[in-house]
Amino acid sequence: MSGIPIANLCHMLAYAYGGGFREILTRGVGLADASQCKDAHSLYAELLLRELKKQLRNGLCKQDFMFHEVLPSPRGRIDIVKTVTAGEHYRSCFACYFGEMSEDCLPNRIIKTMLHHLLKLEGINSKAEIKRHLALMEGIGLVTLSSIDWMRLSEMRLSASYRRMIGLCHLIVKGLLQEGRDGNYSVILFDHDKKASLFEAFVRGFYQESSEELTRKPDKQEIKWRFNYDKVEQVQMGNISDSARTIPRMFADIVLENDTHMLIIDTKFYKRAWQSKSTANSANFYQIYSYVKNAAKGNKRDVRGLLLYAKTEGEEELKVDCTIDGNDFFIRMIDLSVPDFKQVENQLLEFKKLLSYKVSHCTC
Repeated sequence: MSGIPIANLCHMLAYAYGGGFREILTRGVGLADASQCKDAHSLYAELLLRELKKQLRNGLCKQDFMFHEVLPSPRGRIDIVKTVTAGEHYRSCFACYFGEMSEDCLPNRIIKTMLHHLLKLEGINSKAEIKRHLALMEGIGLVTLSSIDWMRLSEMRLSASYRRMIGLCHLIVKGLLQEGRDGNYSVILFDHDKKASLFEAFVRGFYQESSEELTRKPDKQEIKWRFNYDKVEQVQMGNISDSARTIPRMFADIVLENDTHMLIIDTKFYKRAWQSKSTANSANFYQIYSYVKNAAKGNKRDVRGLLLYAKTEGEEELKVDCTIDGNDFFIRMIDLSVPDFKQVENQLLEFKKLLSYKVSHCTC
């Protein structure tokens, strides 16, 4: 994402995907050095190595694994049946069930696998340090990143340090790396879809963390179509629900709600927000209009809509307040290129006030 400082990108990914990396940002680890890293994956490598270095001093985590082997002396619990069977082939041998603590466990495998992938990327300044850390993890295996159940990992009992490292690995996979057909990973070249999905997830994540006064946690929400058939059409078209299946479903990116108001937010990340020098993008406005009018029908709350664009370099500010057929509509831009991310957060807090803002006159 050209034009967005690396530190801001880190904050956006943290709000979007949470996890252990959020703890790193809260504690302020490494962000002072963000400006010295030329790209995001260099920063992530630095942060991961910093956490891993501390953990190696304290020792890597170990997990208890159960084994069933034929041994020359008893260990653990003896398997009587297998011992008798083994005695036919081996003298003085015991088939045993026993547990053994090993560092070759899933959390360590994920961290080592991530270091392997970071080592292959161009532009990483700390490759020598990565190699040193890999040498210290020699007895640990690798894992296929696409097979990891990240939800299960979040439920495991891990130390705070491991939660941060696993969160970092999850962010790198989800936010920066993409898997090729050959199983290798490369840095994502933030195309339009990646930019749009990250921007949407970031805004949603931010409002989810600052929704104390709202009656419902902000999230993606389906807007139901308000079908209006008369009896003759019902007879001709058959069951209404069957007919409705051909109509595409509507999902708003973010919905903010309290007891009296509902604000539907549709996020957009385009190279240009303006359709022309004096006209906003028509398709985007038709979309938010459809969301609001369908959500407002039969709703006792005041429903309004916000089109929220990420401001791009060199683009003029786009701000619109208007009331159409009884509902308020807003268009705003958020500048992600500001040097202090607190300014980005303040912009979003200002936009939240539109939930109950009263439009006195149209401004375009």
